Amino acid sequence: MSFRYVSLFAGIGGFDTALNELGGECVMASEIDKYAVQAYELIYGHKPAGDVTKIDAVDVPDHDVLVAGFPCQAFSVAGQRKGFEDTRGTLFFEVARIAKHKRPLENVKGLMSHDGGRTLDVIIATLNEIGYTVDFEVLNSKYFGVPQNRERIFIACVLDGKEQPWNIEGNNMVAKAKCRLQEAAAKVFNFDWPTNNTVTTRLRDILEPVVSEKYYLDKTKTAALIVKLEADLDAARIPVTDDPEVQIVGNLKPDDCTRLGQRDEVYADSGVIGALNASDYKVQRHKRSARFIYH
Repeated sequence: MSFRYVSLFAGIGGFDTALNELGGECVMASEIDKYAVQAYELIYGHKPAGDVTKIDAVDVPDHDVLVAGFPCQAFSVAGQRKGFEDTRGTLFFEVARIAKHKRPLENVKGLMSHDGGRTLDVIIATLNEIGYTVDFEVLNSKYFGVPQNRERIFIACVLDGKEQPWNIEGNNMVAKAKCRLQEAAAKVFNFDWPTNNTVTTRLRDILEPVVSEKYYLDKTKTAALIVKLEADLDAARIPVTDDPEVQIVGNLKPDDCTRLGQRDEVYADSGVIGALNASDYKVQRHKRSARFIYH
């Protein structure tokens, strides 16, 4: 199967790698971060276009699939959650603008509950208005070959798709959102989502077998770190996690262990790592946390 796709907010091409393996051809990508642009061009051999807000929809090549990992910070529990009041939060409408014109057509879990669910309602209603039936699900990267506990909402849209009631099971966040939207007569269908059930890749599976000695701690620091980890374990000064796959064996700053995103955690290589939180380097450079893997 071959198809053409456009990748908005492409980053270094996460969507692109998957779609290329399925027979896709990227006819346009868009990204503004200069380092991501450099990496993307090196990996895929073509340079992404710039700011999507400055791209006229008529200039976007015809395509079969539109993917867009629009910025999540405005909706994430790790951010200020200003939603559509945050400029980054309004970038979803750039996706809708291009989809409305070109007629093809897929962020954080917090989008589900942001503003009491009204943000998700607006997104689904907007997609319905421009002709799409929708389905969504929260998937965790740890079940798909990436040893990181990272939950993200994926929205699948089909142009003029056949409507069918959702098969809603359970009482989790996704189920509650679907019940609300279905009662509001949203245009929906059932996408065949992969299951979140088996962790197949651990940290030890991705560690490089040969690493330059310049990245190693010296023997004195290594010994001190091991002593500290053992002391943390004896004193039960280990950050608590609800996920048994996230195996934290120590914390370099015990006093900070309750602060989301500011923990200097040490992970066992037999498990997966917690979600890595991005931060604005200009603001956070003096307090960026470190993540260590112990094996």
